[in-house]
Amino acid sequence: MKFFDSHCHLNIIDNLNIVNLINYLKKKKFKYLLCVSININNFIDIFNNYSNIDIIYFSCGIHPKYINLINYKEFLYIEKFINYKKVISIGETGLDYYNNFISVKLQKLYFEYHLYLSYKYNKVCIIHSRSSYNDTINIIKNFYNFNINYVIHCFSYNNIYQLKKFLDMNLYISFS
Repeated sequence: MKFFDSHCHLNIIDNLNIVNLINYLKKKKFKYLLCVSININNFIDIFNNYSNIDIIYFSCGIHPKYINLINYKEFLYIEKFINYKKVISIGETGLDYYNNFISVKLQKLYFEYHLYLSYKYNKVCIIHSRSSYNDTINIIKNFYNFNINYVIHCFSYNNIYQLKKFLDMNLYISFS
C-alpha cells in the first residue's frame, strides 16, 4: 500500500530537515505529498524550496484569512502558477465566517474565482469551510462538475446531514 498526504504545510515546520523527512516518508511508503499554499508569497516560497523533490506536489490558492492582504492583480498570479508542472490543485480556498477575517462578500467572490479556475483547468479544489456551510454548498453547486474532485478540507461541522450533502455531491472529506 502507498500513501498520499493530501494536505501539508512543510514551510511551517521548525528546523525542517527535508532530506531526512523525505527519506523517512519514502521508507513508510509515501508516494506523494501535497504542499498546500495559503497565499501567493507562500506558494512562491514552497515551490522554490521543494519543487525539485520528486514526491512533493503543490496547490496554489489563497486562504480566506489572507484575501485582505493582496490586491486583485496579485490574485491573478494564481492562474499563471496553476499551469506549473507540479501544481495539481487549487487552494486552499473557501469561506471562513468563524474568524471574521474579511467581508463575506469578498470571501465569496474570491472563492468563486478559485472554483472557476478549478473548472477551467480541471484541477482538484481544496476547500476550507468554517461556519459557512450553506454558502459553501450553494457556491459549489454553481460550479459543480463531475469531472473535478473537490476536497472539503478539515471538516468541522457536527451535523450528519451536512456531511451527507457533501458526500452526495461526491466531494472528498478531510477530517482534522
